[in-house]
Amino acid sequence: MAEPRRESDFGLTGLTRRFQGKWAEGGTAREVVAGAAAEDGGAAAEDILADAVRLLESGLAPEVLMTLWLAATGRNHSPDRAGMDGRQWLGAVAEICAARRREDGPGPGAGSPEPARDAYAQAVLDEISLAGAALTVRTEEQYATCVPGVVPALRQAVQQVGPDLAFRLLLRVLDEYWVPISATQYDRYRALGERFGYGPRHVAEVRYLTTAAVG
Repeated sequence: MAEPRRESDFGLTGLTRRFQGKWAEGGTAREVVAGAAAEDGGAAAEDILADAVRLLESGLAPEVLMTLWLAATGRNHSPDRAGMDGRQWLGAVAEICAARRREDGPGPGAGSPEPARDAYAQAVLDEISLAGAALTVRTEEQYATCVPGVVPALRQAVQQVGPDLAFRLLLRVLDEYWVPISATQYDRYRALGERFGYGPRHVAEVRYLTTAAVG
């Protein structure tokens, strides 16, 4: 089992949690990012920046990057409304975090590395496939929150970005769209989370979805 990297969600997926409800009442999207980057003495900026750079350097199309962002925020923040595509928005996120990192210097958890790129790729792909049908229904059934193509985008993230960030994105989308999962699925998520070095509260954030599966 890897040493925990953070107690709960972190990096870009942790950032997406800030775009919920009436988030805009607290400032602009850039101000939300800056606020997230300011946490943990620079460590938060480092984690968000690392994820953004992985996505930007992956070769994923701007449309796929947009799909992943929209799904992870439940379409509560749509960069295209400001005339930005997925690549431009993540570039802006990276710039904000890089500026904060220069200001603060490396944080205590700076540079938290992604676990071995391919070690758990197939396991994450399998979990995406198993959740795929329910995930597609939930992400496409409501007009206001509809994000088509989430499952293919997650698969591409595994293959072109890495299984760690792709798995965190999967957990985030499951949580955002209240996708029912079985207790067996949850147990496998916990095991994967331990291998990736997630903190004890990270995967636990989707435990309530096992109740939705039987409710």
